Amino acid sequence: RRLGARLSYGAGDSKSITRCNVRDNDEEWQRRAKVREAEEEERRNRPPTPPTPEEAARRDAYQTRTRKIMEEAGETERLLMSGLLGPPIHLKAVTQDGSEIFFKMRKTSKLSKLMEAFLQGP
Repeated sequence: RRLGARLSYGAGDSKSITRCNVRDNDEEWQRRAKVREAEEEERRNRPPTPPTPEEAARRDAYQTRTRKIMEEAGETERLLMSGLLGPPIHLKAVTQDGSEIFFKMRKTSKLSKLMEAFLQGP
């Protein structure tokens, strides 16, 4: 029984190894590692390729949608900050005989609308 492993360099060539520190002692592995590092460095320094027309159209459509959503969010934020949009107001109206009527309304609703509903009764 033989202990060891097979080290493959790709393209079908492989060799048997029995040492633990094969990468430190293997000149072929060292050479290929340097080639890989050089290729990676070249890939990092390469200028980006311009997008295809389809990619550019897709990117522009995405940016337009994103810009529209952000503008809508900005409008909602302005309404929230101004107090015009947000949680409803809970009001309690007490009649002369002491009975209570509860109302739930928006901040932007007119008070006359509340008074009309109060006068109509339950």
